[in-house]
Amino acid sequence: MMTDGTVSRCTPIRPLGPEAGEQFPCRVSLQADTPDTGGAGRYTAEAAGATIGGPGKAVYPAGDNPGAEAESAEGGNRNSGRFNIAAEAKAGFSSGLSAASDPKIVTHFIAGFPTYEASLEVARGLIAGGAFALEMQIPFSDPSADGPVIESACNTALEGGFTVSDAFRLLSEIRAELDIPIFIMSYASLVVTPGVAEFSRRAKAAGASGLIIPDLAPGADEGLYEAAAEAGCPAVPVVVPWITDARLEEILSQPLDWIYVALRSGITGTYTELGAEQESFLMKLRGRQLDRECDGAGNESAGGITSGGNAGSSAAENRSGGPKVMAGFGIQRPEQVAAVVKMADAAIVGSALVNVIAAAWSDTSDPNKTGEAARKLTEELRGR
Repeated sequence: MMTDGTVSRCTPIRPLGPEAGEQFPCRVSLQADTPDTGGAGRYTAEAAGATIGGPGKAVYPAGDNPGAEAESAEGGNRNSGRFNIAAEAKAGFSSGLSAASDPKIVTHFIAGFPTYEASLEVARGLIAGGAFALEMQIPFSDPSADGPVIESACNTALEGGFTVSDAFRLLSEIRAELDIPIFIMSYASLVVTPGVAEFSRRAKAAGASGLIIPDLAPGADEGLYEAAAEAGCPAVPVVVPWITDARLEEILSQPLDWIYVALRSGITGTYTELGAEQESFLMKLRGRQLDRECDGAGNESAGGITSGGNAGSSAAENRSGGPKVMAGFGIQRPEQVAAVVKMADAAIVGSALVNVIAAAWSDTSDPNKTGEAARKLTEELRGR
């Protein structure tokens, strides 16, 4: 994107069906080559209340709100308009334009690591650094999806006597201080042992916004998705870019607020190169969001995350735009975050943060300095 906010060579992501001058009540997505990368990069934005500029031309918003200018050079006819960024931001839908200036990061930390008090300071530091949401992992002795960094952190917490009840108490303390979405992440054994309904109820009562339990997949979830939805703490399915279309449709047929995209297979902690497969999958999910918004025009939900830590309005209401997308696994650097949030609603960072937390504690054994290390890395990942 050019420094003056202009985007050139805009073309619709999908063919324009309406006649020239017809107004869209929903968002319409445009994709453009970015001039500052020699046309090699792709840039995505959405216009709210958009109007067709003519067959094969760009899409322009009906209003005259401040935003980024868009130009179409097709047929030698350069037209320009303004994207309704204010409406987009109010709806909580992160387009490439807003993501570039304020990338949303879901920051992962281990409850009870290095200690109860230090993990509370870590949560405070993550929020101070600008985290969009927290993913609080309840430590488990056999974290099958996690690499050595997170496994070691879990073992440290467990060796210190940290329990599931401690995790809910910690979450309640964080919620009392901080108005931010908090997702609980853990594994099936900790959820099924007390019963999925009881675990979901306790999670909601402690202040959780949702549950990420990777080894309880929809259709083989011991009733988690139904129980979590009833408790008002919806479960978040984990999917991969090579999932079959049939399985993806099966998962997305459920009333979901969010989905978690694991950008590669294996365990956490290894650097992930974003390739064509990941980008294509994220853009496919983005296209589904836009299609559903158009299908549900006139009944569009604000979506996003509301105050009080709730994961937006109800999952059923959010289906007008489809579930929002958080993507991670191996995200360690600011440039990775910037790339992911152009195609997803939020980037997830885990092992990189846990590494910094572990190093700070090893050097200082000071909860405050450990939290400060988490804050600094969060700001760096956001490009601050």
